[in-house]
Amino acid sequence: MIKFLKSLFSSKYTLILFLPIISLWIFLFSDFLSGHLRLIGDAVPYYENTKFYLDQLSRGTIPLWDHTRNGGAPYEFFLRRIGEFNPFYFLIIILSKLGMSFYHAYAIFLTSYYMLGVFGFYCVIKKILKNQDAALLGAVTLMFSCFSAILFRSFIILVFNPLIWLLYFSLCFYESQNRRNFLGMTFCLMLLLTTYIPFYALTILIVFLLCCAVFYRKQLLIFLRSVYNFSGKERKIFMLGIVVLFLSVLPGLTFFADINGAVVLPDRHEGSLDTHPMSVVQQTVALGGTPALSLAYILPDLRGLRVGDIYLPVITFLLFAGGLFLKTGRRFCFGLMFLFILYWLSLYDATPIYPFLYKYGFFFKYIRNFQFFLWIGIIPIFIFMALDSFCRIQRMKEMFQRKAFVYVLVFCIILQGVFVIRAMVVKASQKVSSYRYEDNYADLLLPDTKTAQVIGEELKAAEHIVRTERSLSNMYIGTPWMNDLGQRLDPNVLQTYQQIKLLLYDQAQYFDPASISEKDMKAAFVDLDKALVELREAEKSIADSSLGDIGPIVTKESPEVMPLRFNANELVLKTNLNKSKFLVYNDSFHPDWNIEIDGKIETIYKANLAFKGVWLPAGEHIVRFHYGKRWQYLLKAIVMAAFTGLFMYLIYLQIRTWRYGR
Repeated sequence: MIKFLKSLFSSKYTLILFLPIISLWIFLFSDFLSGHLRLIGDAVPYYENTKFYLDQLSRGTIPLWDHTRNGGAPYEFFLRRIGEFNPFYFLIIILSKLGMSFYHAYAIFLTSYYMLGVFGFYCVIKKILKNQDAALLGAVTLMFSCFSAILFRSFIILVFNPLIWLLYFSLCFYESQNRRNFLGMTFCLMLLLTTYIPFYALTILIVFLLCCAVFYRKQLLIFLRSVYNFSGKERKIFMLGIVVLFLSVLPGLTFFADINGAVVLPDRHEGSLDTHPMSVVQQTVALGGTPALSLAYILPDLRGLRVGDIYLPVITFLLFAGGLFLKTGRRFCFGLMFLFILYWLSLYDATPIYPFLYKYGFFFKYIRNFQFFLWIGIIPIFIFMALDSFCRIQRMKEMFQRKAFVYVLVFCIILQGVFVIRAMVVKASQKVSSYRYEDNYADLLLPDTKTAQVIGEELKAAEHIVRTERSLSNMYIGTPWMNDLGQRLDPNVLQTYQQIKLLLYDQAQYFDPASISEKDMKAAFVDLDKALVELREAEKSIADSSLGDIGPIVTKESPEVMPLRFNANELVLKTNLNKSKFLVYNDSFHPDWNIEIDGKIETIYKANLAFKGVWLPAGEHIVRFHYGKRWQYLLKAIVMAAFTGLFMYLIYLQIRTWRYGR
């Protein structure tokens, strides 16, 4: 370990210098890390969904359904976003089990994971440029630029970390074809394939390989030949890598195939000509994209800065500009080509590149927010090019090689960064409101008798039941049935009705979704005097069209229906009825939900237009609603085991490298 640190930090002062720098960085963002300031933008749903996932996982459940979102919706989309198999999430679970609040555990994870990315950037710069000073400047620039502030606004670090470490392990593999380096590359690729839409990383890797083919063709061929030779020498390890890569692709492939028809994303998909719900309309400059270059990014107005605004230290631009007047090499030209391709691509229809790729490149129909390329690719490569210029400047005169000169640059970068970051944080000051998935969200919240009466009175007092005209949906993700109901039913009525989790009817009436009347809507959602059930043609005789008594709301005190177990994917009830009745569970219908009564599979119906219903027999019975198929849970468990096992094996290989140098 000591030998390893010496190889990374050739000067002990460099290692010591990092400790106060990291402490200063933590102090600058302490308001976010302590929870005094609320996370911003995309960072909020990523925190919330990480909490939901890990809460359920710590309870022994792999969540595939979210009962709190838009009346109930499949959860796989959000699992894809957070990268559910990342072993570093176990840090949050461990800290939470030790008594730390989830937010503070998440803040420690976020800080540690970010510093791991900074360390990866440091290692890459040192390995490519062979310059300790440049590596130090690169790490400090990354920490005290806009790249650190975006941590509390977006999910960029989840893509950047595996990308930068993939590059590091690839460089190491080029020098030494051993198990650690090969499996390190494999592990990083696995993370990229399971983090959000992997096409951002895939685009950057394609551009990187294209630039390598232009400027480093020989080295690229040597690297590919090394992989081929390694596959022959270490067949078992190579096959292991192929198998785990294949496993990491499967969740995304099954999600992409299963989402069509049973899930809608109106906010994302609206306007797209493609039928797949993950597709997006062709992006235009008017919708966003990477902003035009401006001198404001060099000397920003501190009064107008917000977290997530673009900012790089002046020193970075000066070093980059200085390199333009010196003799350039392939490395600088490589960076320049990489930079311009990503920048042109992220300008949407301002250049012909994106429209062409949207039309002919299949995965460009499924990604938007191309400004993410600015954070994942453009800013790091620009910093790298500035550091390449720094190395060439250092070789000009001896005075530039002195540590004092380097430390002055570090001080200037940090000093400007302190003022800019504090301005961003002060601008972000806001009242902290609660996040999603707080309190007792994981419980089945049945109303008491008094509350049930109030809900019934509120429904009957509603002025409007249906919308006068179908409204555009503001739903981000949900089932098509809930989306349709939300466009038909008055939002206040729907919100009040959804406070009722279970309804028990004496009769049910068949309805035709194509010709539902306002009278039927009133009966189902206001009067609660009949369940509307969509039946197959052969089952229509089951329903009784006559009106029965008011369908009683199942309350905490109800003796007929008692909850036994509830989690993200399951609801188990104990029923004791004097006659057969129809139960409506006000959680969205989905074809992957199943119902068992005393262990026997029964028919589950679409009830009240968008919810789940089942006929319950008289007597005592155990009723179990459960979501998903067994192979889905098995696949999740296998992939999780593959990630965790490979991660632990990598740690073992790294420790062996530290101890024995191999």
